[in-house]
Amino acid sequence: MKTILYNSLTSKVVSRIYPNGYTVDGILQTVEPPLFELEYMPTDPPVHDPILHNISSTWQMVGSQWLQVWTIKDKVLPTLSEAKLIKIAELKSAVKDLYQTVQWNCEMYRAEGTAIPAAVVTKIKTIKTKYEQAKSIINGYTSVSDVLHWQIPYDQINTIKASLEAII
Repeated sequence: MKTILYNSLTSKVVSRIYPNGYTVDGILQTVEPPLFELEYMPTDPPVHDPILHNISSTWQMVGSQWLQVWTIKDKVLPTLSEAKLIKIAELKSAVKDLYQTVQWNCEMYRAEGTAIPAAVVTKIKTIKTKYEQAKSIINGYTSVSDVLHWQIPYDQINTIKASLEAII
């Protein structure tokens, strides 16, 4: 049993964590007030949604235990409109590199006086369609929670970018 020493006059832990009780030279010891040997009791955090809640813990003396107590507080959430704007801004940021790749390559084709290959045009249309679909999904949500839980499809973005780079 893990224990700590607690000073009741200062209301503070005054020792390290002892893995097998308070010992000196391997021999278990007793303590006298104002010191108390308390069982050290860390606890798992409660199930919570980190998008919607902040979580923190404190340590409290409960009987003969030094117990970790958790608190869950609701986060201050944006309005639905604000949440949608935030998520769309995240989406724009996520595809920024992909759009820069497309723009750079289109400029290179124009500078060379070469027509943009049909396969590249098709990929560009796919990118635009997927982006608009993602925006529609975000804008279709009716709760802040749903908007905030929506995940940017990084795997799809990276797949499209790799396939575009392969044909350019």
